Amino acid sequence: LFEHELIHRITMESSNNNMSYWFAEGLATYIANFPQRGGDPIELGWYNKKDFNLIIDELEDINLEKLTESYDVGRYYGVSGMIIKYIDLTYGRDKLLEIINELGTYPFSDNIANENFDEENHIKLEEVFIKVLRKNKEKISNEWSEWLNNL
Repeated sequence: LFEHELIHRITMESSNNNMSYWFAEGLATYIANFPQRGGDPIELGWYNKKDFNLIIDELEDINLEKLTESYDVGRYYGVSGMIIKYIDLTYGRDKLLEIINELGTYPFSDNIANENFDEENHIKLEEVFIKVLRKNKEKISNEWSEWLNNL
């Protein structure tokens, strides 16, 4: 838990608080939880590929704070972490860090005062994907789905 929250603290500061919830939770889950548990949820047998067959738009439509079933909460964190794992393994850690740092070039985003916080951060993240990875969110989602199905 401490490692997970520390990752949030570091990455939120680096990104000027401009991360979509799924991206922030994915980073913390991938960097802290996967190694601590000894693998990702598919490797550990907690979920299967079919369970994780979500694209980024679908993750963005989920309100994490309203999820009540442990399966759904675990799936949200797991899929988010797996997409970050895909980006890291496919594009490299330097690109993952570049995405975080590029988000930090936007003005600070106040999640308490701004009711459109996450929606605005979805737009910023796609802009950064295009700038850093040269691909939009739909293309990243399609590649992620193909990578997942080939595991």
